[in-house]
Amino acid sequence: MTYVQGLKHAGAIDLFAYLFAKASTLPSLFAVLVQSLIVTFGASVMNNWPMAILGLTSIKHATVYYSLDSGAFTGSVFANIIVNNLGPHFFPLGSLAILMWLGTMKRKGLTVRIRDYFRIGAVLWILEVTAASVILWLEITYVGLRLSG
Repeated sequence: MTYVQGLKHAGAIDLFAYLFAKASTLPSLFAVLVQSLIVTFGASVMNNWPMAILGLTSIKHATVYYSLDSGAFTGSVFANIIVNNLGPHFFPLGSLAILMWLGTMKRKGLTVRIRDYFRIGAVLWILEVTAASVILWLEITYVGLRLSG
C-alpha cells in the first residue's frame, strides 16, 4: 500500500483517473478496451498487485471527480480486475509468478529469452485482452451487469 501512496503523491492516481474518465467517454466497447489496455500496460511494467490497487484507487477518484456513470464504473472496475491478471502475459516483469516460472525453467535447462517471451506474449496478450474486453462489454451491455459506485 505504501508503494501506491507514493504513486499518489507523484500524481499517478490523478493521471490514471483522468485516463479512465477520458476512456469512458468513448463508445462503450472501445471504452472497455482502452481501459483494459491502460491497466495491462501498467500491470506489465509495474506489478499486477500494486497496479490493481492503483487502478481501483484511480477508479474511485475518477468516480468522484469525473462522475462516472454506473456502466463506466462497472467497466472500469472489472477491466481493472480481469486485466491485472492478464497484463503480465505481455511482459514478464509484472508478475512474480512468471519470473519464478522463468527461473525454474532455466534451472531445468530450458532458457526462455525475454525477447521470445515478449514476441509470443504480445500476440497472446492482444488476443486475451480483446476477448476479455468484448465479453465484459457484452455482459455490461446485454446482461445488465452493474456495480453501484
